[in-house]
Parts: sequence; C-alpha cells; structure tokens
Amino acid sequence: MDEPRIDLESLDPFADARYREAVLASVMYRARDELARRRERARLWGVLAQWARPALAAAAVAALISLVTLERTASMDEIAQTGVLEELGLPDRVAQLLIVDATPDESDIVLASWEDQ
Repeated sequence: MDEPRIDLESLDPFADARYREAVLASVMYRARDELARRRERARLWGVLAQWARPALAAAAVAALISLVTLERTASMDEIAQTGVLEELGLPDRVAQLLIVDATPDESDIVLASWEDQ
C-alpha cells in the first residue's frame, strides 16, 4: 500500500518563473480586447445601456395594456351614459320597479309582466 511517490515536478510547465511570466503576458495580450470590452460594460453608462432594450420592451407592453384598458373603459362609459336598465331592454314598468327603493308586491310584478304583452 505504501508505494513510492513518483516525482512529477519536472513536468510542471510553470516551475520556471520566466516561462510562467511569458505565458501570462501572452494570455493578457490576446485577451486585451475582451478585457477592454468588459471594463467598458462595467461602467455606469454601460450597465444602463444594457437595460435600455428590455426597459423599452416593458414600456411598450405597458402602453399596449393601457390602450386596451382605456378602450374598454370608454365603451363602458357609453353604456353607463345610456343607462344599464335601457341596455338590458327591460319594459319601463319593470325598470321603474328596480329604481324605486321600496320592495314591489306581487301585484306590481304581475302588472309589470302583463304590460309588455
């Protein structure tokens, strides 16, 4: 179980400090454009610019919902102006029974139902 450990230190590519610095410099040189782009994005205006497109899309959806709501509200206002009872098409006597605060008795209901016939 206690096998001797093999020394792999000679295979370490970064054992030599000069080689390690050369590789690091090469990687940093190749990544300079991407690093500059990320630095620019991290600034305040870069972050705000990223949110501009989704914010405009959300504003468009909110405007559409508002327009649909306003259109439906306008048609409901027309119905309210003409009167709900008139829109239901009830006879005048039945509409008057519904408007009065008192409870109608059976004779009022019978008379109102016969009036239309």
